Amino acid sequence: MTFDGLENFEMLALDYRQVGGVLPKVEATGVDLLIADCPGCVLQLRDGLDKRRSQIRFKHIADAVAEERPRAGKAENQRG
Repeated sequence: MTFDGLENFEMLALDYRQVGGVLPKVEATGVDLLIADCPGCVLQLRDGLDKRRSQIRFKHIADAVAEERPRAGKAENQRG
């Protein structure tokens, strides 16, 4: 169960316990980047990764897309 929006801030203690159970599973996949869009998830996952001193990087989806757009534009310009 997850809580989005304002409920997220009211239920932080519960959600932080859930994050503690999710992050070991995420780390076990071997990924090096975790992306989310939910504001509450962003806060909790980033904080959880920091507290675990995880090597997994975390980004909001808007930041990840913004970083990739310039690269995509360069590739298109080189073709044309």
